[in-house]
Amino acid sequence: MVVPSNARELRENEIRLPTRLLSHPFPGSSELTLQLDGLLAVELDQEGSLALFPTCEVIAPVTMDNPVEGQAADSDGVIIHFVVFVRRGRLDELELFREDNEPIKNLPPAERITVY
Repeated sequence: MVVPSNARELRENEIRLPTRLLSHPFPGSSELTLQLDGLLAVELDQEGSLALFPTCEVIAPVTMDNPVEGQAADSDGVIIHFVVFVRRGRLDELELFREDNEPIKNLPPAERITVY
């Protein structure tokens, strides 16, 4: 895996999102949680979606490309979706988007995300 030169460590508010999503048990969640240590990212859009680059060599035995999702309401009540994507057993992307495709107004705290 090639890590882009503009990859950076996740900010404190960013790391809380995948941490919350991976707290939901599913096949491979423990291994993906280990990948959070030293995780690097590149911001993909203004909503805060991130391309993820684990530095940990642990591979997760996941059975789906997007094994976990979550949602929480924006300040105006529109639902924001949080989706974790995995490629070849490694964290690959964290996608954030509103159901109406408008810009996110206020990102809710990770604790308010309902994970499924």
